[in-house]
Amino acid sequence: MQILVENSSQEKEIVLDPFVGIGSTVLAAARAGRRFIGYELDEKYYEIACQRVDQELWETELF
Repeated sequence: MQILVENSSQEKEIVLDPFVGIGSTVLAAARAGRRFIGYELDEKYYEIACQRVDQELWETELF
């Protein structure tokens, strides 16, 4: 997913993921310096994605 995000967008552009699932696309966007918008209807997957994104962004800020 990382390569797809990097090859289809530029830094600071917005990546839209209408089916977030566990957040793989939004994590790839964050790692590549893109902003992101995501939608997820299933609350279970939404919570998992939020935890993954929060952890990734927190670790990035620490280092």
